[in-house]
Amino acid sequence: MKNQRKETILNEILFWKENNLLPEHYCDFLSTLYAEGEELATTELEISSKNAILSKERSKKQWIMTLLGVSTISLLVLLFLISVKFVVFPIIIVSIAIIGLLFYVFKFATQKDILTTLAYTAAALLLLGISVRVMEIYLPDNPLAMHIAIIANCVLWLVSGIWMRLIYFMISGAGGLLIIFTYILFF
Repeated sequence: MKNQRKETILNEILFWKENNLLPEHYCDFLSTLYAEGEELATTELEISSKNAILSKERSKKQWIMTLLGVSTISLLVLLFLISVKFVVFPIIIVSIAIIGLLFYVFKFATQKDILTTLAYTAAALLLLGISVRVMEIYLPDNPLAMHIAIIANCVLWLVSGIWMRLIYFMISGAGGLLIIFTYILFF
């Protein structure tokens, strides 16, 4: 039997065994049968339940559900921040959401994938939303304070983009600064 095909079958059997999809003695029998009597540890194949097709499909579904969950929660928190007239409670909730997103990114994200990008973006937008909301409530008739808050957010994005080598933050920060300075100069 070809090595790649054998490896795929043995990965699936190991996944079945670890997730109790078949009784353990059936899985042992099938593993021995497909390994052609050799011990799995002595074979040259990389046998792991993480390489199983079912495992990859399950992790893809979990990843999509996590992505949808983070997106929905961030959107709801941002809408809550905009709609509520009270000041302290939304600021606390948004601050907790930002800290949670950044904790996830720095603690659990191992690579730069779409979920990490979404967490960075959600934290940045929530921080912008909270900055604008605070300026609207505490300094409603002071456009200079609003401009300073937006400029501070754009500078933060630009510095974060340069420091973490995230091109989308660099572009957002530079583009935001260009737009706000153009607005200040011409309007």
